[in-house]
Amino acid sequence: MEGTIVNSLSGVEIAFESYQKLISEYKNNSDSLFLSNEAKTRLKIIDEVLLILGWSKDEFNPETHVKNLGYTDYLIKVNKIPRLVIEAKKIGDTFKNYHSRNSKNCPPCQDSC
Repeated sequence: MEGTIVNSLSGVEIAFESYQKLISEYKNNSDSLFLSNEAKTRLKIIDEVLLILGWSKDEFNPETHVKNLGYTDYLIKVNKIPRLVIEAKKIGDTFKNYHSRNSKNCPPCQDSC
């Protein structure tokens, strides 16, 4: 097989390399991520991670309505069956921070928020 390049990397290794490149891209410029809103975080990070993991943009649709629950940031389906829900927040924001800011609209929690 002289002259032929054989790709010896597995899909997992290729995905890991792509993930490492994504991390490197923002490692030295983390301020741009912390200044990003939720939409930019989704576009720059979550969409890219989903692509790295092998999902096509047609397979993950942001802002999907789920009966009796409302909207999810991402609903990932396998064979048309919902398998994964992803809730996006801007970097530095947490569910606890979000709940505290919006507690007047939330029912009481069982745990301390």
